[in-house]
Amino acid sequence: VATSVFVEAMRQAMRLRGMPAAGLLSDFRIHSPLILGAGTTTVQVVIRAADRGASIEIHSRANAVSQWDCHVTSAWQPGAASDSAAPRLAAVRARATTSRDVANLYELYRGAGLGYSGPFRSLAACWVGDNVALGRIELASGSSNGYVQHPVWLDAAIQLVGVALAERNATGMLLPTGCDAIRDHPPLIGSVAWGVAELGDADEAELYLYTEEGTLAGEVKRLRLRALSVANFFPDRPATDDESDRAGGATLSSAVARARKLPSTEQMAALVDIVRAEVAQALRLSTEAVNIDKSLYHHGLDSLLAVELRNRFRIILGVDIPILEFMDQGSVRMLAVSAQAQWQSAGAALSGLGAATDLDDREEGEL
Repeated sequence: VATSVFVEAMRQAMRLRGMPAAGLLSDFRIHSPLILGAGTTTVQVVIRAADRGASIEIHSRANAVSQWDCHVTSAWQPGAASDSAAPRLAAVRARATTSRDVANLYELYRGAGLGYSGPFRSLAACWVGDNVALGRIELASGSSNGYVQHPVWLDAAIQLVGVALAERNATGMLLPTGCDAIRDHPPLIGSVAWGVAELGDADEAELYLYTEEGTLAGEVKRLRLRALSVANFFPDRPATDDESDRAGGATLSSAVARARKLPSTEQMAALVDIVRAEVAQALRLSTEAVNIDKSLYHHGLDSLLAVELRNRFRIILGVDIPILEFMDQGSVRMLAVSAQAQWQSAGAALSGLGAATDLDDREEGEL
């Protein structure tokens, strides 16, 4: 699900609560992706009152018995923005003067695994300059009816980040992990808008949306990006030989197998060592630099790294630790405790099954 769809869902939830849909979303964080499969997925938007506004969370689950996964959180304040340091559209046009082939752009995105189609293939033309990309966005007439800001507008501006990064010779796939603020100005009306992506230092960008006439209609401050590790993001995909080597191969598998057979106290110590090493590798720290009792957030964990670690532990430990345990003051020790609890729970279930009957003695059709 696109980042822009999360933003619009938050706005629509505020509207359903009888509150102004336009406003300021701050400390917007993407904790995990929402990937829709063939079945039904239940999505829940949680709104809690707060000083001068509200906090908003978006969760989902695949069925009635599965746990809720938190995907996005943000703070919200009502009212459209009245001031901005956004550049004038004319000034951006003067900087972005080199045109780029939009059809080729979408082919490049498709090759990277991002297949844009339908209304989200909305960039009609784009131009680039020094650390900036400008795009003309076109939406089918009448398609914006019922939206606060159609998700296509913001999504197209995010697409322009990739255009600007290509000019900087950046490689790999970058996805948003959050931003400092999303500010609404008078909403876009009509079928044409302008989008601007301006790169900052490191993997950050500023986004701006303008009406066809050049009036500022929205902005995203300090959009944070991070390279996507496809193997860890989609754990069901078979690992390549390179990924298996990076994962530690037989050495790690042997350590996990040994840990499963240890008594409880020794098993906990082994799990702490395994979890600590994985956290250190993900955060590019030495093992000694990771304090097992301090939160992972303190060590620099962000939402996409949390997803990668969660899926790594699914693969190597066979446990499914809720994403909020990573983000909500979770530490190495806390994750190890959660992993051990799942191991012990699974072991108890197997022991009970074995005590009830010998599976080999069951007749065909009983299982």
